[in-house]
Amino acid sequence: MFGLTELELSRIQFGFTISFHIIFPAVTIGLASYLAVLEGLWLWKKDTVYRTLYHFWSKIFAVNFAMGVVSGLVMAYQFGTNWSYFSAFAGSITGPLLAYEVMTAFFLEAGFLGVMLFGWNKVGPGLHFFASLMVALGTLISATWILASNSWMQTPQGFEIIDGRVVLRGQKNFLISRQRFFDGSDARFAPDQERRHHVREDNHFPDGHHRKPAGV
Repeated sequence: MFGLTELELSRIQFGFTISFHIIFPAVTIGLASYLAVLEGLWLWKKDTVYRTLYHFWSKIFAVNFAMGVVSGLVMAYQFGTNWSYFSAFAGSITGPLLAYEVMTAFFLEAGFLGVMLFGWNKVGPGLHFFASLMVALGTLISATWILASNSWMQTPQGFEIIDGRVVLRGQKNFLISRQRFFDGSDARFAPDQERRHHVREDNHFPDGHHRKPAGV
């Protein structure tokens, strides 16, 4: 097709998928922590502006979370369809890491996401704040496992190759292999940039409040 080899087509397809997917986790990681801070400020200062901000950004968070899940499923399937040899070769390393991410992080996020988005009038403020904290924690744990997998692929260590397959040797070295951490700073800038736009345009919330400065 178009004179491209199977390898080149696989790279193009996978490159498009991961380029599209990374937008959404990057936003949700930063926004989840930002939402937890907003709710904490609302509980502490009793200022309704923080709650209004929370409701505004929670809608954006929900859309990004859903899109991240959908595009992430496609990416996970492409590990097997596009890179079947790599999956067979290094699946004993990358497979468990993805499983850890699902079991320890995604289930935590998904379990409390419903309370966070739809529980304002159904649970107490303390429980709702706890749900927001758990969702934020889940995004950070998820990022840790995914970055551990990516870091191992970039700087592999703590393993041996036996019978043509990777076998784990030394879990400590494997987990700390030159972690490349994303701190979510780009995502945390988004609320502040949105606030600046509305300040320049002299826009307001529907209830008439000005937007509060969003510290980064």
